[in-house]
Amino acid sequence: MTAMIAVIVLMLGAMALEARWLARRQQWRELIAASAIWIVATAYAALVIAPIDLVSPSEIIMALLDLIYAWLKM
Repeated sequence: MTAMIAVIVLMLGAMALEARWLARRQQWRELIAASAIWIVATAYAALVIAPIDLVSPSEIIMALLDLIYAWLKM
């Protein structure tokens, strides 16, 4: 549990540094996109450290691509 909290704190700290840098330069779209990516990365890192089984990211991507391909093929 301590490791999970440490990872979350480190990820949010890195996110805060990048957010501050982007906000100073008034790059709002980049700030929104980077924040979304950091939030997803933080959640994934917390799940990787948690004692649960996760589906491989490549399997998720392949399933999404199969759905998109099937939808486009109609």
